[in-house]
Amino acid sequence: MNVFTAMQAKSTGHTQQALLPIDRVLQIRSDPDRLHREAILAIAQALITHRPQLQSFGYSTSNFGALEDWLNSPVVKSGGGGAQFLGTGGNAEVTREVNTGDGFLDSGLETLVRRALEDTFPTDSAGALIGVIDNVELLSRSNEARRVLEELRDTTFDLPRVRWVLCGALGIIRSSVTSSRLDGRVAPPIEVPPVADDDIEALIQTRLEYFKVRDDATAPVGPTEFRHLYQICHNNLRDALKYAQAFSVWLDLQDELGRPENYFELLEVWLAEEAESITKAITLQPRAWKLFDDLAGAGGACAPSDNEKFGFNTPQQMRTNFAALERVNLIKGEVDEDDLRRRTVNLSDKGWIVHYARSGFASAPAGAPEAGS
Repeated sequence: MNVFTAMQAKSTGHTQQALLPIDRVLQIRSDPDRLHREAILAIAQALITHRPQLQSFGYSTSNFGALEDWLNSPVVKSGGGGAQFLGTGGNAEVTREVNTGDGFLDSGLETLVRRALEDTFPTDSAGALIGVIDNVELLSRSNEARRVLEELRDTTFDLPRVRWVLCGALGIIRSSVTSSRLDGRVAPPIEVPPVADDDIEALIQTRLEYFKVRDDATAPVGPTEFRHLYQICHNNLRDALKYAQAFSVWLDLQDELGRPENYFELLEVWLAEEAESITKAITLQPRAWKLFDDLAGAGGACAPSDNEKFGFNTPQQMRTNFAALERVNLIKGEVDEDDLRRRTVNLSDKGWIVHYARSGFASAPAGAPEAGS
């Protein structure tokens, strides 16, 4: 059950637990203190945003007034041995600082947030806020991600009645939560497979219906075009969305937006131009190109120890050709920090575009018009 379904279930009386989203998606950072500050602010704003709904559920929001005043006050007053809020409490030695940065949080916002969470959700069964920390793979190395998550263990992950969903690609979540310090705080990862080919068009159609602002609007990348990009990108949703945006910008520059017919034929033109612009800047030996083609044909991923499968006598011979492909961004390598000799190689998003061109543009989805028709 996702959080929005859970909200509806609470509203209709199907459950007594209120699960409400933190609207702001947090991005992983190498500085855990800064990430914690962002989490506190996001939680505070979420509580204010959901106050009407919480009141309709009969939950206490008695502390929200002070919380909202704190967020909206341009100046925080503090002094002596304790914080002052809006001129009340504390002692006579008063300093003023702008309501941002470390001083803002150190002066008591986290205390207010914790108190509001505990009063609103007095027990775990009463409900919680659900937040997302995304793009964990941006830290690149699992030991760096593990360090940040360990430091969040007793700060962000210790906030009462808040549940966090960690998202990351390239298997980094699985390798970064193996620390014993995270036992009991982070559940075992759930592997999320790519969206199935049969479902991608329905997904995109639903997305287009949700975001369109006019009934007669025509999307430059419709369900059929997007499925084509999705297949070319080896079922990588993020890469397909990136190329859908790039194609839309190209259409605008070509003054082709607003056509009444579909854009599939122009998408093929753009893909050919994109592949040509990539390959024109590349100089590779024939053996490296053969490795590239073989790797794409094998699914786009392997390790140097697979050298015999690709016709190399030794792993070192294959590594030399991998290095040439990596220099021109056709592949990307991942090193296992626990065993620096282990390395996984994957085709990059540019690599899949080049592979599509080198295969003769021969993977059009069922029902799509043939290129050039």
